[in-house]
Amino acid sequence: MPRIVIDVDAVDRTPAAPNVTVERPSTDPSLAPNRRMPHRLAVQIIVPMTCQPKDYVEGELHRTVCAPKTCPLCQTERKLESLGYYSRGTTDDIGRILSILVRRFQCRDCHRTVSCLPRFAQPYRLVNSNAIDAYFNGRRTGFGIEQNIASLGRYWRRFAEWSAQLRDTLGPSFGPTPPGSPDDFWRLLRVIGPGLGGCTLELVRDHGVTLFGAYLCHRATVRT
Repeated sequence: MPRIVIDVDAVDRTPAAPNVTVERPSTDPSLAPNRRMPHRLAVQIIVPMTCQPKDYVEGELHRTVCAPKTCPLCQTERKLESLGYYSRGTTDDIGRILSILVRRFQCRDCHRTVSCLPRFAQPYRLVNSNAIDAYFNGRRTGFGIEQNIASLGRYWRRFAEWSAQLRDTLGPSFGPTPPGSPDDFWRLLRVIGPGLGGCTLELVRDHGVTLFGAYLCHRATVRT
C-alpha cells in the first residue's frame, strides 16, 4: 500500500458560495452521526457525469446524483440515504472559479458517509479535469489554462514526483509500465480515459489513488 500523501496543492481554499440552499440531512434516527466514528472513514467516489461544470451548476444537476446501490465500505446493498451536500470549488471552461454542490449519502448499517464527486472535478485540486488534461497534453491556451497556468504547472510537478509510486501501485494490473519520463508515463495513463477525468475515475475505483497522491477517502473503498 502506498503511503498517504498530503501536499500543499491539495487544499481547496475556495470559499463556499453565498446563499446556497443545502438539503437538510434525514431526520431518521438510524442515520444520526456516530460520534465515535473517526472522520477518516468518510469516503469519496467519482461519478461518471459527462456534463461541464457550468451546466452542472446552472442545471442543478447535483440533485440528479443517485445513491450507489452498494455501500463502498461495508458492501451492504440499498442502505445509503441522502445526507445533503457540501460545497467545493472548481473552474469552468474559461478558468473562472465556480462553487459546486457535491452529493453526500450515509449508510444505515455502518453510518459512514460517501460523497459523489462529478468526473469533471479533480479530487483535492481546484482546476477542472479538462483543463488539467489539456495542459498535460501540451496545450497552453484554451480551457481556462492561461488563467490557471501557475496551478497547472504545480500539478504537473506533483504528478512527476508521484509517478514512480503510482507505477508501483498499479503494478501488473495495469500491464507493463517500463521506466521512463513522467511524459512517457502520462502517455500510457491517458489511454485509461476518456480524458484525465475518466482516468481518475478508474484509478480511484480500482486502485484507491489519483494522479497526484493516495488519500484515505479513496483507499478505504478498495477491496483487497
